[in-house]
Amino acid sequence: MAVNSSYIYWTTANGGTATTIARAKLNGTDVDPNFITGASNPCGIALSAKYIYWAGDGGNWIGRANINGTGANPDFISTGGAPEIAINSKYIYWTNYLKGAIGRASLNGTGVDDNFITGLLTGNVDIAVDSSHI
Repeated sequence: MAVNSSYIYWTTANGGTATTIARAKLNGTDVDPNFITGASNPCGIALSAKYIYWAGDGGNWIGRANINGTGANPDFISTGGAPEIAINSKYIYWTNYLKGAIGRASLNGTGVDDNFITGLLTGNVDIAVDSSHI
């Protein structure tokens, strides 16, 4: 789930597998359960001013769409595993719980580094960032 100043975003499930990204206004109106479709098994969501990013559960990719839901690219960044993601003003970060690593790429999808931070315990799942810390 992710929130900005206007909307709340979440993944929806069909038979236990997430298939879309939904959104609603913060007051609970204008619910759109199919805001972004084709986001095969999304689990982690992160927002910038222009884009919504999502990680594929068990997948090796990160998807991106315009914040208005158009231009969805489910294969925006190819990774070594990305169950959870977080962004700051420059980078997108993801966890790789199988390798015990944190990956990083520029928000435009370039400079992919699956091993930005290594030597972590396997099983790391959640991640959060601010302007100076992960």
